[in-house]
Amino acid sequence: MFFTVGLKADGTVVAIGDNSQGQIDLNDWGNHNEGEKDEDEEIDVSNWEDIVAVSTSNRHTVGLKAGSSVVAVGDNKYGQIDINNWENIVGISAGWFNTVGLKADGSVVAVGNNEYGQMDVSDWEDIVDISVGWTGMLN
Repeated sequence: MFFTVGLKADGTVVAIGDNSQGQIDLNDWGNHNEGEKDEDEEIDVSNWEDIVAVSTSNRHTVGLKAGSSVVAVGDNKYGQIDINNWENIVGISAGWFNTVGLKADGSVVAVGNNEYGQMDVSDWEDIVDISVGWTGMLN
């Protein structure tokens, strides 16, 4: 999975590359729906607005909107884009099969594969930054 996502100064997003898992279907992040794949792999992201941060993994992409909500597209085999109820998010990180979000109060939320306990963050407090590690070894 090879792709690149860019965040523009005006809050819109651009993406190009492999879209085999829908990981760069950025057409309609407001509805959390997968958009149409362009045969040339150039993705129409004209509907994306107010994005302040993006994070990608091999199979999914997440975006943080200016209003502290999160949007996501791509593979959801392990629930890694089940972020619809996340609120007050100030940071995001996408892993191989998981996603974590940093909340304004310093707590952390996580969704996705927890095979190694990597999503057991519900008791974390006073966190100021997050990052998800990943490996290509899991299927």
